Amino acid sequence: MRRLIFLLILLPFLVGGGIGGYLYYFQNEPEDSPPPAEPAPILLFTALSPVTVSMMGSEKAEQLLTLRIVLEIPNAVALDRIQAMQPRLQNALTETLYTALSDPSVQSNSVIDLPRLRRRLLAACDRTMGRGIVDQVLIHGITQRPI
Repeated sequence: MRRLIFLLILLPFLVGGGIGGYLYYFQNEPEDSPPPAEPAPILLFTALSPVTVSMMGSEKAEQLLTLRIVLEIPNAVALDRIQAMQPRLQNALTETLYTALSDPSVQSNSVIDLPRLRRRLLAACDRTMGRGIVDQVLIHGITQRPI
């Protein structure tokens, strides 16, 4: 009999606690909830043809350098513009590579400072295509071969 009375007294507390917990966790919306996050922008990439340039030594060409360049672009309009102007862009990047590789701040003792080279290539893209068409120049692969 004592157990039955104990269970009858305890049962409303257990049921009330379960209902209260349910209402607290599942029915209440947080008041300070941050606004929903904006979706991440969709990035587009386009790969250019590999660019091969010769690295000059003190008297003659000593190495061939082949770069595979990928451009990060903001939207499809920029992609269409890059595809239409690709010969000019490829020429500007090749010229920039030749001038950059003769600069001691970019290349010394056959070691290339890739971040500095990427900045120069991005500047060439901005001059050729206009600012904002190319977000970033990515060097996807680089190969140096002695001649």
